[in-house]
Amino acid sequence: MLPPKPTPLLTRRATSNRDREEGHRRLVHDYFADNCIYQPRDFKRTFRLRKNMFQRIVIAFESRYELFQMRYDARGKRGFTGLQKYVAAIELMAMGESPDSIDDCMRMSERIARENLYRLARGVIEIFGANTCANLH
Repeated sequence: MLPPKPTPLLTRRATSNRDREEGHRRLVHDYFADNCIYQPRDFKRTFRLRKNMFQRIVIAFESRYELFQMRYDARGKRGFTGLQKYVAAIELMAMGESPDSIDDCMRMSERIARENLYRLARGVIEIFGANTCANLH
C-alpha cells in the first residue's frame, strides 16, 4: 500500500469564464445608459432605491473602498466593476436573492456576491451612519 500523497498548501480552483465585461455592459445598457431600457420607476422597483441615491452610494463606495473599485488580477484579467459589485450586493439585500442566483445576471460567483453583501452592509453603516438604512427610501 502506497502512502497518501501530501496535500499542497495552496490548492487551485477551477475558474469559469463568466464574461464579466458582458455582465457590466448589460447592466449599463439596462439601467444606466442615456437611452436605457428601464425607466426610473422600474429602477426603484428593482433596487428598492431611487436612482440618484443608488448612484450616490456607488460613488461613495468606489472612492472609499478598494473592494468596490475595478481591479486586475496578477494575470492581468479584469475584475468586476464597482457598479457590478454594488448591484449584486443590493440584489441580495433588497430582494432577498440567494448568493448563487447572482451568477445569472451579474456573472459573479456566490462567494464574491456574499463578500460584497457583507462589505456593503458594513460600509453603509460606516459611511452614512447607523440610522441611514431606515432612511434610504
